[in-house]
Amino acid sequence: MLREQRRTLMRRIIALIGSAFVLFGVGSCGSGSEVERVSEPIELDLSQSFSEQDISMIRAALDAARSQWDSKGPGPYTMRVFVGTFSEVKTIVDADGQLESETIVNGTAADVEVLPRTVSEAFDVLDRLISDYEDGRWQVPEPGECGVHLNVRFDPDLGYPSSYDQLGPCDDGVGVEIAVERDLE
Repeated sequence: MLREQRRTLMRRIIALIGSAFVLFGVGSCGSGSEVERVSEPIELDLSQSFSEQDISMIRAALDAARSQWDSKGPGPYTMRVFVGTFSEVKTIVDADGQLESETIVNGTAADVEVLPRTVSEAFDVLDRLISDYEDGRWQVPEPGECGVHLNVRFDPDLGYPSSYDQLGPCDDGVGVEIAVERDLE
C-alpha cells in the first residue's frame, strides 16, 4: 500500500514539475522540432551521454539499457540515489526487484520522496520523461536555449540509469545520480 502511494505521489510530482517546465521554460524557447519514436533496437555505446536533442536515440538507449539490466542486473542489490549533496537515499532491493528497506542518508523524507527506490522505478521515470517529448507535450529546445532539457547516462556494464537531469543553460541546479552495487550471495 505504501509503495503504491509513493508511486502515485511520484507521478503527481513529476507531472507538476513537467507542467512548470512547460509554463516557464518552453514558452521562452523557439519552436522545437518534431520527435519520432524508434520501434526497433539498435546497437549503442551506453557509456556516452544522451540528450533530448535526439529523442529517437535517447529512446533507443533507454530500451537497450533496460534490456541490458534485465539480462545482467537483476538480483539483490543496494541502490544509492543522490541529488547533489542535498539528498541521498539508500535502498536494499531483493532478487525479485522488491524494496526491502530504505534509509535516508541525507535530507528529509520530503526531500527524497520523489526519488526512485529501485532501478525499475528509475527506468519508469525516464520512460515518462521521454514519452513527454515523443507525444509532443514538450518541445525540444534549440541547443543553448532555455526550455525543457533531458540529459541521461547509463551504467555501461549493468545498464541501469546512472544519472539524469532536466538541466539546460538556464538552470543552475543538480541532477539525480544513481549508484548500484550488486549483492552477491
